[in-house]
Amino acid sequence: MATFLASAFVPTIDLSDITPVVTVDVGDKRPTVGDPTGIAVAVTDIDGTPLPGARLELVVDGQLRDIAVADGDGRATFTLNRPTGPANEGGYDSIQVQVATTDVVSRPTGVFWQPDESRRITISVSPDSSHSGKARTITAQVVDGTTPMAGRTVELRIDGTLAGRAPTDDGGTATFTHTAPVHGPFDLAKVVLAEDRSVASDEVLISWPLSTRGIHRGNDWELVWSDEFGGTSLDASKWRAINNCPPVYLACDTDRPENVDVSDGMLHLRSLREPYVGRNNWKGSGSQFGPLTSFTEGEFLQRDFTAGRVDSTRNFTYGRFELLGKLPQGHGTFFAFWMRPRNSPYGNDAAGGEIDIAEGANIGRGGNRRGQIDAQLPGDGWGVHHVVHMGYPFTNPYELTNLPVNPAESFHLYAVEWDTASIRFYVDDKRVLTVPQSDWFSHPRDDEEPVDEPYAPFDQPFFIVINNTVGNWALETWPGNQVPDTTVFPAEFVVDYMRVYECRPPAGTSVPGPGQGCETP
Repeated sequence: MATFLASAFVPTIDLSDITPVVTVDVGDKRPTVGDPTGIAVAVTDIDGTPLPGARLELVVDGQLRDIAVADGDGRATFTLNRPTGPANEGGYDSIQVQVATTDVVSRPTGVFWQPDESRRITISVSPDSSHSGKARTITAQVVDGTTPMAGRTVELRIDGTLAGRAPTDDGGTATFTHTAPVHGPFDLAKVVLAEDRSVASDEVLISWPLSTRGIHRGNDWELVWSDEFGGTSLDASKWRAINNCPPVYLACDTDRPENVDVSDGMLHLRSLREPYVGRNNWKGSGSQFGPLTSFTEGEFLQRDFTAGRVDSTRNFTYGRFELLGKLPQGHGTFFAFWMRPRNSPYGNDAAGGEIDIAEGANIGRGGNRRGQIDAQLPGDGWGVHHVVHMGYPFTNPYELTNLPVNPAESFHLYAVEWDTASIRFYVDDKRVLTVPQSDWFSHPRDDEEPVDEPYAPFDQPFFIVINNTVGNWALETWPGNQVPDTTVFPAEFVVDYMRVYECRPPAGTSVPGPGQGCETP
């Protein structure tokens, strides 16, 4: 549509001996679809003299869209009210005005069309978009105001490529399943209404794990045990939820669904701020780490927090153990993914060995993102430990923490490979620590000689522990850490999956010792 600023028709003119200059001014460069936007055009010669009667052609995205004739002042106005292309797939119109019978065109400008927000699509992703590892269900709802738009066709686009079409139901809803990364580790999922691109679309960024090798790891690792947490409750054949008020923590572990929950394809271990009285099931009595841990077996303890812990029902000796998870965050939180012997002949606690695959406290607290004192954790990383405990009572000769990203904001892969040669720790498949067998030892007591077993204490069946609690004995000794920040609770340790592999080299392969032959670089 073209309108003239002068009331009288002005005939076209001969421009064969004139060099026109045309300028374009777009009134609203971000109009809503359906709302007209004016395009004002002025045409003059090189001296600035208006050229009334000049024939002007509006070219949008390379296509002739409209024609007008300049008025007595050398001006004309075009009007656009809809985009050439879909408003919800970019919505940009490139605009130029050409003077007919010449090669003269204006400098390019454009319009960014905005979709009608009253008619819109909203999408949700489950598991949520910060999650990694599992297939996603993408749910889209189309509404006009508050009224669902049923019987419409919506399109799912992944990184701009059509990935599926589906009709909306009576609630205006359609669902898609996105099973694997396209260009991993991030996919941009966008849903649009196929037949009316003026409806506002929605999009979300889906993240995938840095390792996308799935359950087949290569290097002759064979999956022998796993939990993908695809049910609605904890699998009692694989896990035991713990009920205990251990004296070294500020929370009581419970097996209630409030603290241990399987949903959305994940295990949720929650620490909550709530008064709770529970029984201490630690055997024996005494004081191991100071006043906080003085205890008597069977006594009932009052706590201000509850927490979640699960132990594997199966024992393992050697293998690869990996967990994909997102850690809790905040001052007072304490998580651990670790292994300990079921019944060790070498003694209790560290004498029997302990493998802390990943543990940490106070991740992301204000002021010091490591959450601990500088003397204990050098560097400027996020506070995740990888520790082997051995000796008596708790020797910690190996400890590492220096992650460059906050592990409480996204999912990461934590793993250990344990054989008779070494214990190796990995984060996102990058090796971060190796403890060689030559450094292993066990003392039943600090005044006794080491056990005369070359692989002690790591030659026994160990079980897996995953827990998310509040505080520990370290709160007593780390400056400024005595009182948890109650505003960070509830806090969650979210686990996507837990997998265990055994090394199965090809038949006839010679290996130096049990469990060896599958080391990940």
